[in-house]
Amino acid sequence: MTKIEREMKKRERDAIRAVNKSADDFRDIYEDAMKVLFDLVLVLVGIVLGMYLSAMRAQAAETVSIPPRAEYVGPITEQAPEALPEVVNEVNVATMPDAIMVEPVGTHWERLGRWKTTGYCPCRRCNGRNAGRTASGAPMIPSRTIAVGGLPFGTVLKVGNSEYVVEDRGTPYGHIDVLYADHTTASNHGVQYKEVWIKK
Repeated sequence: MTKIEREMKKRERDAIRAVNKSADDFRDIYEDAMKVLFDLVLVLVGIVLGMYLSAMRAQAAETVSIPPRAEYVGPITEQAPEALPEVVNEVNVATMPDAIMVEPVGTHWERLGRWKTTGYCPCRRCNGRNAGRTASGAPMIPSRTIAVGGLPFGTVLKVGNSEYVVEDRGTPYGHIDVLYADHTTASNHGVQYKEVWIKK
């Protein structure tokens, strides 16, 4: 092999090394760029998610407002357990005496917002060991009794076009459980959102 041929081979090898080095450099730059792009996408997703959650909190705050203080009507005498019926059905619930409750004084209504409503009945599936009784001690009367947290017993609420009295607990403030005479009717209520007003 002549000196010229050796020189040509050397230059060829140098050219191949230079091309390989450029390819490696380009690959490193590409990987770094992809990492930066991925991090940027994560940051943008975080910003969008944060804005969405903030908007949802603001909407929830407008929907569920803090209620005005209702008038306290005094303690409710709790029924003795032996006075409760052993079997609760539509007949004996409907014929129970009216609850010993005093409605808050006042004749005008104040809007509380749009609340979640569900249904329940006096059965054990809905109430467990408290079947047939309310937290206030008042009898369970369909089309009158509702369960609401955060409001005094005896508070009168208008849910949609119907009036009810808070005589039971079990749901948080902003959620109303409407009493029905039987489990099938209560289940058919499902989940509904209705305008709620408080009597003042």
